[in-house]
Amino acid sequence: MKFVIDGKEYEAGALDRVTGVDALALPKETGMGLQTLARRLDEMQRLGYDEAGNVVVVEDEAGRDGSAVMDSEPHLRALLAFVWVSRRLGGERSLSFAESCNFPFMTLDIIADEEEEATAVEPDPTLAASVPVAAPVPQD
Repeated sequence: MKFVIDGKEYEAGALDRVTGVDALALPKETGMGLQTLARRLDEMQRLGYDEAGNVVVVEDEAGRDGSAVMDSEPHLRALLAFVWVSRRLGGERSLSFAESCNFPFMTLDIIADEEEEATAVEPDPTLAASVPVAAPVPQD
């Protein structure tokens, strides 16, 4: 997977490559730890809306809405944290989370690898706890 931000391409980092330094910096910079990041990234693929318009995690594929991440602060923060971690793993070691987020958000494009699209990969259950189905996502 790759991120394209304002025309510049970045390789997405794998969470299993996160160093101890980055794991310690993650909660200080982003407000979430590595397990929370992994769980939120997993949930992002299953976000949708309930009848009242609240963002929820849904199991029914028909109820999923990829744009719901923009209405869920915890999931949007996780996406931006993943971009930050990926850029740090890609060599931008002194990049702060705030600096990483300072771009026109609508210029962000996520490009899945063709191989990733063809091969479904199960998330690592040791990194993310199970999430209640259709539980409303807190809106802070």
